[in-house]
Amino acid sequence: MTSLLTEEGGKTRLTATVTYPSVQVRDMVIKSGMAKGAGISYDRLEEVARELARALAASILFRDCVESGRDPTLIAVATSLGKGNGRELDRALEERD
Repeated sequence: MTSLLTEEGGKTRLTATVTYPSVQVRDMVIKSGMAKGAGISYDRLEEVARELARALAASILFRDCVESGRDPTLIAVATSLGKGNGRELDRALEERD
């Protein structure tokens, strides 16, 4: 399997290419449902990557608030980010700048 990461419109595309030793093996893999399972795994990986990006942004925001003594409501937004409110984080980051 080879993997290629490319940027497209501010997003990252993963292209995975698998070469099988024969058409019969390829067909067996397709019939096994492996492709569907891989798709589900990649969808979950995308969710985890988004959660990690949000957590990192919240951590940076929290650090900046603490270091600069800025508005404590920004700290509250950063610490409550785990509830999945990305719009509030975006607004807080805009206020930060």
